[in-house]
Formats: sequence, C-alpha cells, structure tokens
Amino acid sequence: MKQDKNLCQVIDVIKDKIKNIERQINLEITGIESAIKRKSYSIAHSKIDRIDELNDEIRDLHNYLINTNNCISSIKTFKDFAWTEPEKSKTDSNKYHEFANWNGLLKVYDVNKSQEVTISIVAGYGAYSEPRKVLNSYNDYLSYEICIWDDKDEIITDYFDNDESVCSYKDVKFINNLLTKIQLK
Repeated sequence: MKQDKNLCQVIDVIKDKIKNIERQINLEITGIESAIKRKSYSIAHSKIDRIDELNDEIRDLHNYLINTNNCISSIKTFKDFAWTEPEKSKTDSNKYHEFANWNGLLKVYDVNKSQEVTISIVAGYGAYSEPRKVLNSYNDYLSYEICIWDDKDEIITDYFDNDESVCSYKDVKFINNLLTKIQLK
C-alpha cells in the first residue's frame, strides 16, 4: 500500500516534468516555424536538435520510473515526520500555551542539492495553518506551514512559489509531492 501511494506521488512529479518539457517543445516548434519563414535554416536545425534533447529527457524520465520502482518504498512522506506536541499553559494544564503549535521535523537527502536538508512542518496558533488553533492531533489540520533548511541553517526556498522563508497553508498532498521532488531527481 505504501509503495503504491509513493509510486503515485513519483508519477505526479514525473507528469509535471513531462508537461514542462512538452511546453518547451511547443516553444521550439514555434521557433522553427519562425526561423523557416525568415529562411534562418541553421536556427531551425538547432531548434530541431533541442527537440531531440527534450525527447531524450522524456525517455530518461520513463526509464527512471521503471528503474526507480524498487526503491519507491524508501521515500519519506508526511507520516515519517517526528512530531512535538504543543506546549501546555503553565497556569492551566488543561489549556495550551498562547502560541502553542504542533511541530514536525524530518531530515531527508536532497538529491537536487546533494545534501541533507531539514523540513519543518508547523500547525497551530502562531502558524500559517488551517485552522490556526491547537487541535488534538497534527493529522487533524487541513493545511500546514513549511520551512526547509540545510546543515548550515540556510533557508531553502527553491521549492516554493515565493521567496518567503516559509510556505503557508499547504496540505498533506503538497507536502508529499514536495518530499518526492526533494528525494528524487
């Protein structure tokens, strides 16, 4: 079951990469048409060569998927995070501290950067999560705040759509896709 779920995540990442390559191929085709109209045949030939390279990338992704199938089960996912419970109030042990959060940490090897990275997931009062309060379990949240850093404590934002140090309001599917992108080329 775990292997099937991880394989689906890998397939999703590969589909995204293939869509990106297809967009690049379409741009190259447009460039070829334009070059032929201008009678710039050397440019058209170079664009055809680029399309061959892009097709090779798609073939490589296909082969990668076939060859990776055996190691998919070792990919870390949301359930592999080590969680710290929210801090209780010092004045009332039945309540949580005013800024209490669930904190999940996971170290993984980032194959894209060739280094180990730490991924932090936070949910609760002070986090960009949904809802913004302490729930009974970290599994009960709809979304989480994510931060990634390397062994030098440098924040890594390459995997986010913004340049912020954290990525806000992301669900478990996003987190698992992120983990797949980090752990697989």
